[in-house]
Amino acid sequence: MMTFSGAKSRLGIEFSEDYVTIAILSNVHGKDEIPYIESIPVKEMSDQTVIDLLASTVKQTGLKNYEAILVISVKDAITKSLQIPSTIDSEIRDILNLQAGRQTPYSREELVIDYVNLGQYQGVYTKVFVAMVTTALIKKKYLILESAGIKVSKILFSADGVGAFCGKMLGGTSPESASAILNLNVATSDISIFCSRGLLFTRNIPIGEMHLSHERDAAMLRLVDEIKKTLEAYLSEEIASLPEALYIARDNDKNAILVKSDLAGAGIDVREYVIGDHILIKGATTTGSDALPRPSYVSLIMSLVSSDTLQISLIPEDVKLQRKFESKARRIITAGVLVMVIFFQICLIFISKMYFKEKYLNMLKKSYQSKVSEAGTLHSISEKTRVLKKYISERDTTVDTVARLYEILPEEIYLKGVTFDNEGKVEIKGTSKSMSRIFQFVTQLENDPLFSQVKTEYTENRKEGNEDVADFGIVMTLEGHEQTAKAGEDGTTAAAAGTEKKEARAR
Repeated sequence: MMTFSGAKSRLGIEFSEDYVTIAILSNVHGKDEIPYIESIPVKEMSDQTVIDLLASTVKQTGLKNYEAILVISVKDAITKSLQIPSTIDSEIRDILNLQAGRQTPYSREELVIDYVNLGQYQGVYTKVFVAMVTTALIKKKYLILESAGIKVSKILFSADGVGAFCGKMLGGTSPESASAILNLNVATSDISIFCSRGLLFTRNIPIGEMHLSHERDAAMLRLVDEIKKTLEAYLSEEIASLPEALYIARDNDKNAILVKSDLAGAGIDVREYVIGDHILIKGATTTGSDALPRPSYVSLIMSLVSSDTLQISLIPEDVKLQRKFESKARRIITAGVLVMVIFFQICLIFISKMYFKEKYLNMLKKSYQSKVSEAGTLHSISEKTRVLKKYISERDTTVDTVARLYEILPEEIYLKGVTFDNEGKVEIKGTSKSMSRIFQFVTQLENDPLFSQVKTEYTENRKEGNEDVADFGIVMTLEGHEQTAKAGEDGTTAAAAGTEKKEARAR
């Protein structure tokens, strides 16, 4: 089992013809390298067998932290070079969506479309290179990888990767000068024309290494003819100037060397481009018979290296929507978790405060328990003292009131009873020898400063022996009762209250 460390690796997968090619791109000490690449023949295999094979292969690499990239080959795409009457990206996309049904035998819903902006033309037009792939084809490959446990993050177009990589590595004499690269594969080949800005044009031709191996001369004549047709189609689109050179891309295949010599003999300026000279490839294997030609690794490796700068993305719209929904769901869940964490922290703070306050209160209670007991005893004594003072004060008031009544009581009147209540109300019952004397007594009581609110409650005449007498009842209020009671509660002595009443009588 291989293991890869360091920065996040890229896992590239390309379905080409009867093979699935898997490559890993790692960055070691600032340099890109391919530590693992393998082509697996999957002809006549069921989808489930391919899924199991991919899952087992990725597991054997020991790759943990990686970005999975699916690369779509030129053979699986429909490509067009168009002039769009707009320079605004949103309008260009809308026009392409409307034109998709006219340019292909498919409806817009059946296609995934993206484009490369080749620049403005006559100020109001935009030249674009359009790549269109059926949604069914992409979804089939996408679901196979997802079922194998490979979560695809990008779906790229192989020619876009070749153009971006070669445009950077093999830029012409000027920014607008073009070059072409021929990528030989098993049954077909790709010709891509590029400049320093990236891909300009691409075309798939039905000649590959298997044809060159079996009928070399006839296949070479057809290859030269297809290259000329490609250049004629490119020139007819008026995209850019004629390519300055044609590169033969190879990853150490002998057929590429033979093709170079034959094309040079046909009068085409041919140069060799060995990708292994620019990026370290530690090993390439093909599962199956060694006699069979293996797929080219060029487009997959170039797409992996240039994946961050490519313009064409072939992710279906429903997958984009699903990813947006999943991203929003993750943000909502994250926000919910954060809210719960904050709420838990707030609750924890309140609980801790309550706990420490209760603990502090218990400590205070324990510390002041003896003092609280002493304070209770003192309060009891104080209450008893207050009640006693009040009793003494009220008793002195009663004595002074009776004494005052007898001072002003006429000889013709005698009292039968004097009643006091807690509110300072005094009720007098008595008998007089004459009714007029009762009224004089009431007047004396009203003029006395000790009494107020004097009222005659009743008067009744009756016989007592041979004399006529009158019974009466008088109700009045002690003028100084409230002050006396308050004085008693505030600690004023009964003697002081009595002194005040005596001064009042003297006045």
